[in-house]
Amino acid sequence: MRSLMRLTGFLLLTAALLAGCDDPNAPVEPRLEIVEAWAHTAVMADTGNATSAAYMTIRNSGKTPDRLIGAASDFAEFVELHTTEERNGVMMMAPVKAVDVPARGEVVLKPGGLHVMFIKIKHGLNVGDKIKLTLEFEKSGTMELEITARAP
Repeated sequence: MRSLMRLTGFLLLTAALLAGCDDPNAPVEPRLEIVEAWAHTAVMADTGNATSAAYMTIRNSGKTPDRLIGAASDFAEFVELHTTEERNGVMMMAPVKAVDVPARGEVVLKPGGLHVMFIKIKHGLNVGDKIKLTLEFEKSGTMELEITARAP
C-alpha cells in the first residue's frame, strides 16, 4: 500500500511539473530587437541618382533563426539589401536576397559590409534628420523604425 501511495505521489508530482513545461512541438518564434540603427548623411545629386544607406544591429534572443528579406522607405525610390565585396581588387556593392539572423545571435549591418541601400533618394539627409524605415522579416513580419542620420 505504501509503495502504491509513493507511486501515486510521484506520478502526480511529475504531471504537475510537466504541466508547466513548454510544448516541445509548439513553434518558437524569433525575438528580434533592432539597436544602434542609423542612416548615412546624403547630399542630393544633380543627376537625381543620389544614394544613402542604413546600418544597424539585429539581435535575435529567440530559439529560431530569421531572415531579413526586404526593406522599404518613402525616403528613396528603391530600397535594397546590399553587401560590399571585393571584385578584382575593387570594393563593389551587390544586392543580396536576404540577411540571415541567427537564433540567439545577431547580425551587424555596417559600412563596408551588409547594409540597407537607399537608391534615388528623394531629399538630402543632414546630421540629426530622421527617416522612417520598414524592415521585412521572413518569420517576424514587418518592423517599423525611425532612424537618425549621422556622419560615418
